[in-house]
Amino acid sequence: MDLADITEFRTTWNNEIFLKNKSAFLTAKRLIRKSIIIVQARLCRQLKYAENNLTIELQAIEHEKQILNNYSQSNSLAEHLQQ
Repeated sequence: MDLADITEFRTTWNNEIFLKNKSAFLTAKRLIRKSIIIVQARLCRQLKYAENNLTIELQAIEHEKQILNNYSQSNSLAEHLQQ
């Protein structure tokens, strides 16, 4: 269940039904809060994975950039590729 689904559920509820049964209303409210927290936790985890992947890619690019930089300062590409 994503954030759009939760928002849709919140806006389409019939308040009269839940006002008749207060415990059901409180349970539903608690479940919505938990669902939102779960969605937020998943998004944070996905962002951390994306950040880690970007960091790894940036390190690889920096390494390749250093190899090319070293090559531009010398005559032998093979010498720097062996490093």
